[in-house]
This record gives sequence, C-alpha cells and structure tokens, in this order.
Amino acid sequence: PRPGESLALAITRPAASEGDTLAFDQVQLDTRPGQRVMTHELNLKYRSSRGARHSMTLPKDAELIRVAIDGAPVPLALLDGRLDLPVTPGEHGVAVEYATPA
Repeated sequence: PRPGESLALAITRPAASEGDTLAFDQVQLDTRPGQRVMTHELNLKYRSSRGARHSMTLPKDAELIRVAIDGAPVPLALLDGRLDLPVTPGEHGVAVEYATPA
C-alpha cells in the first residue's frame, strides 16, 4: 500500500481438493553403460496423503538389483516386469537399481 492507505488480509487454509493422493516431485534416471550390461538407477521423490502401492513397469529384460526407500533396503521382486512399491504417507525418496543387456 501507499502512504495513507491500508491493506487488510484474511488468510485461510484451503480445503483439501479431490483427486490424486500421490505426487512425484523429482524423477531422475542415471544410466551407466557397460560392455555386457547397462546399469540404471531411478531416483524418485514423492509426497503421498495416504498409504497404497504404486506399480511401475521396468523393461522386459531388466534384472532388479536393489530397492531402497528413504535409504533403507527393501526386499522387493519383479513380477512379470512390474515392481510394486509400498507407498506410505508423507515425503519419501525411492531408489531402484536395475540392469539390462547392453
């Protein structure tokens, strides 16, 4: 406001909107080529308002190396090329490392 003017604000928190409960804030895929295999590391940062499972499809010939959530190893397996990640409420980071033929 300019001198002599005033400004009144009323701030309220908006109500939750209908829609998706999972948002990805960052997705990064790093690939390291080798002579026989290529190693890939997928890093995700997400926010979720409720717990669920999120399925992602890896290449047909992918071999899962490791999965970590918030830095802790998680024993998961590929099933028909799909990886089902457990999603918990809050902000989390996921690292998925896998290999494919070069």
